[in-house]
Amino acid sequence: MHIRKLLLFLSLLLGTFITSNAQLLDHTQGEILVQFNQGVVPNQWLLQQQNPALNKRAIQIDYCISENMKIWSIRFDWTRINEYDLLAEVQLDKDVVAAQFNHFLDLRSATPNDPQYGEQWFLNNTGQRAGFTPGVDLGMEEAWDITTGGVTPEGDTIVICVIDNGLDLDHSDFQGNIWYNYKEIPNNGLDDDNNGYVDDYRGWHVDRKNDNVDDQNFHGTLTAGIIGAKGNNGIGVTGINWNVKLMIVVGGFGQAIESRIIEAYDYSLTQRRLYNETNGEKGAFVVATNSSWGVSRKFPDEFPLWCAVYDSLGNAGVINIAATDNKDVDVDAEGDMPTSCESDFLITVTNVGGTGAKVADAGFGTTSIDLGAFGDQIFTTGDDNSYTENRGTSYSAPMVTGAVGLLYAANCASLSAIYKESPKDGALKVKDILLRSVDPEPTLDSITVTGGRLNIHNALQLLLDECGDCPPLLQVGTEGLTDTETNIKWLTNELIGRVDFRWRQLGETEWTVEEAVQSPIALDSLIACTSYEYQFKVYCENDTLDFTDRTFIFKTDGCCDPPANFQSTFIGNVSIAFKWDPVLAAQGYTLRYRALGTENWIERFAPSTNRSVPQLTSCTTYEFQVRSNCVGEESDFSQSIILGTFGCGACLDQDYCTPLDLESSRSSSEWIAGVAIDGIDNTSDGQGYSDFTGLMLPDIVQGDTIRLQLTPGYSGFAFDEFFKVWIDYDQDGFFSSLDVAYETPDFVNGALDTSIIIPVDARLGKTRMRVIMKFNSEPSACVSDAGSFFGEVEDYCINIVEAVTTSTENPLARQANLSVFPNPVVDQLNLQINLQTIIDEAQVEIVNLSGQIMQQTTLDNLGIGQHRQVISTQSWQTGVYFIRLKTGIGTLVEKVIKY
Repeated sequence: MHIRKLLLFLSLLLGTFITSNAQLLDHTQGEILVQFNQGVVPNQWLLQQQNPALNKRAIQIDYCISENMKIWSIRFDWTRINEYDLLAEVQLDKDVVAAQFNHFLDLRSATPNDPQYGEQWFLNNTGQRAGFTPGVDLGMEEAWDITTGGVTPEGDTIVICVIDNGLDLDHSDFQGNIWYNYKEIPNNGLDDDNNGYVDDYRGWHVDRKNDNVDDQNFHGTLTAGIIGAKGNNGIGVTGINWNVKLMIVVGGFGQAIESRIIEAYDYSLTQRRLYNETNGEKGAFVVATNSSWGVSRKFPDEFPLWCAVYDSLGNAGVINIAATDNKDVDVDAEGDMPTSCESDFLITVTNVGGTGAKVADAGFGTTSIDLGAFGDQIFTTGDDNSYTENRGTSYSAPMVTGAVGLLYAANCASLSAIYKESPKDGALKVKDILLRSVDPEPTLDSITVTGGRLNIHNALQLLLDECGDCPPLLQVGTEGLTDTETNIKWLTNELIGRVDFRWRQLGETEWTVEEAVQSPIALDSLIACTSYEYQFKVYCENDTLDFTDRTFIFKTDGCCDPPANFQSTFIGNVSIAFKWDPVLAAQGYTLRYRALGTENWIERFAPSTNRSVPQLTSCTTYEFQVRSNCVGEESDFSQSIILGTFGCGACLDQDYCTPLDLESSRSSSEWIAGVAIDGIDNTSDGQGYSDFTGLMLPDIVQGDTIRLQLTPGYSGFAFDEFFKVWIDYDQDGFFSSLDVAYETPDFVNGALDTSIIIPVDARLGKTRMRVIMKFNSEPSACVSDAGSFFGEVEDYCINIVEAVTTSTENPLARQANLSVFPNPVVDQLNLQINLQTIIDEAQVEIVNLSGQIMQQTTLDNLGIGQHRQVISTQSWQTGVYFIRLKTGIGTLVEKVIKY
C-alpha cells in the first residue's frame, strides 16, 4: 500500500468525524448556546418574549451547560428556522449577555512524536543530551530547596486541574498525588456534597457524566506527570511538585464539540467556588487548570463563551495555562484557540528546547503568547504504568502549570493574605511573578509577550524577595466616577491594622492627607477632565508600606473624547446603521464615511448616540469614523470601521461553510493548479483553501452546457485525486446533493476537460461555485476532516442569467488589452489599456477577494492607442485583488498581489 494511503487509512481508523443530514458544518444545527443575565429564568424568558420570531417558532430550552456562568443550550427546528437570523435576534435581547453556535471542534492534539528514552534534563540540565546547553533548565534543584509543593502556609491543599483525556489512576508514580472528592460517597447514585455532580469521587468525565476518568489516558497521563508525578518516592520520575493533588477532568483533549469544553472548565470552577464559599469544608482549592490542546487558526470572536470561562475561573482564584499550536505560525495573525483569548487569567505557552531556543514547530505571537517553556525530548509518565519521551507544546504548558502550584506552596505570608481576601488577586499575583521572572531568550524576543522562558527558581526567589510581612491593599480603584466626584475603594485584610490616604491633582506639589480611613472614601469638588493621583500608607504589626510604594491615577469625566464602542447595528444593501457610547461633554456627534480607497469624506450630524447612513452603493466597502462635538471644541475622530454593504448576490451575502482550517501544507504536494470555465482560466498555487469570489467569471446561461477544465498540480508524484464541483443553484447558502454540478466517476491524476449542464430553473443572479480536489476519497463540501485532508478547496462566483439576454462571448477581449505592473505591487500600481477602437466610457474597479468594490474610477473618451493610469496601493492590506475594466461591450480582469 502506498505510504500516503496507509497513513490515510490509519487516520480514518483513529479519527472522529461529525456529520449532519445534508452536509458537514462547523456547528451543531438546531442549537444555540446562550449566556443569560443574572436572575433570568430561561423558560420564563422564552414564554415572555414579545418578538413573535422567538415565541412562535419550534424553540425550547434544552439544558444548563454552566450554572456558574448561566450558560444554557437552546434547541430549535433548523429545517424551519434560519439559524443565523435566530442567533442575531437572541444576541440583541436585553436579557442575554452573549449567544453563539455550538461549534464542532477539530481540536489540536499534540500526540507525541520522535520518542526516545532519556533523562528529565529540563529539571537539571547538565548537558546530558548531545547539543543541549548545561544550566538551561527550570532551576528545580534550587527551587526544591525552597519548597517541594503540596500545601500552602495557611494549610490549603493545593489542587491542579488537568483537563485532558484522563489519567492512569493505577500508575505507581501518582499514588498519593491524585485528588479525590472525599465529600462524595462513590457509586451510590447520589450527589452527596450538593455540588451538582453525582458520584464525582475521582473527578469528572463530561461526556459520560461520571467519574470514569482512567480508561483512555495516553495524553493526560503524560502531561500530568510533568506537573505532579510523586517525588522522592524511589520510583520512576518526579514532577515539578513532589506533592500536589491532581484533579482529573475528561473533556478537553479529543473533544469535538465546544459545549463539552465549557463543561470541563465548569467542573473546576464549581469546586473552587464551593471551596471559597465554605471556607474549605467542601470543594477543592484549585489554583490552576492545564489545557494541552486547542484549535488552530480560529479567533476569539467566534468563541465568546469559551473565552469568557477564563475570567470566571480567574475571579474565583484559578489561573489557566494553555499550549499554543505545534506549528511555526504567528497566532496573532492566524488565530489560535484558546491562546488568542484576551483574559488576564490566561497564561499561554510556546515550546523551547534544550538550548533554550524556540523550537521550529511551535506558535508565537507578540500579544497572544506569553512565554516559552521546555517541550522538546521530555521524559515523563506514560499510560499502562510506563514512562516515555515526547515533544510538543503539550509538555511546555504543564511546566508552567506546575510552577503555579509550587508558588502557592512557598512560605509567603503576603501571598496567603492576598488570596484569602481576594482569590482573583492571588491568581494575578502568581501570573505576574511568573512572567516577570523569565530567563531572557533572544529567539523569543519580539515574538512573545515576555521575550523569555520559564525559570521556576527565579519565580520563587522573586516571590520571596517581594513578599514581606505587610501585604498591599487589594482591588484598589474608583467607582461612581463623574466629572466632579468619585469614590476610592479597596480591600484590606487581617494583617493590616491602619490605612492612611493622600491625594492631589496630577502635577501639583501639595497633598491632601487623611489618616485612619475606611473604604470607600469620597472625593468631591473635582475639576472635569483632570487627572488626579492618590497613594496609601499601610500599617502592619511588623512592617509598613509607605505612601511612595504604589501610586494610582484616575481622570475625571467631561473630556471631549472620541466616542467609545463605535459599532454597527444594521447592514443592508444601501444603508448601514451605527451606535456608540455617550460622551458627557458632547453636544452632538459627527459621523463621516467614504468608499474605501477614495479621498473625500461625507459627513453626517448625529444629535444622539446612533445614526443610520442611507443611500450607499450596494456591494461596496466603506470606511466609517465618528467624533464628539463639544462646546468650543471637537474631539479627534475614532478609529475606522471598515464595512461593506450587501447586495453582492448570494455568492457573497450568504454564509457558506468555509473550511478555513485547511493549511497550505495540505496542498504542498497536490493542489488545484487551474480552473477554466468557457475559456476564462484561473491558475494558482496550493493554499489549502483559496477564495476567488472576487474574480469575475463569464455569465452562465440557464439551460446551457458550459465547458469546464480542471487541472491538478503536483510537486512530484501524481497522486490519485477525486474532483467534485458544487454550484448553489437555489442560492440558499448550502451545498446540497442537488447542487453537485460535476464529480469524477473515478480517481484521476491528470487534467480534465468536461462539461456542466446548468438547470433551466437555476435561480438568476450571482451564486457560489466550490471546487474540491481531494486525495484518494470523495470530498464533502465543508471538509470536516481537515486533519487528514490532502488536496485543495477553491471558491468562485458565477452569475446565472436568462438565455435571451446573454452572450457567452466577450467582444471587448478582441478590441482591448489590459495589463498591470509591477505585480506583485508594494506602493504604486501602473494600469495600461491598449485599445483598437474608441470607447466613450469605461469603469476601472478595484475588487477585493470578498468581491467588494474598494475603489471605482470612470474614464471618458478613450481613443485608439495606449492609455495609462497610476493607482496608489499604500492603503491596501496584503493579499489578492482584482482589477476590472468594464465597458458596455464586456469586462477584462487582471489579478494583482499586494505585498
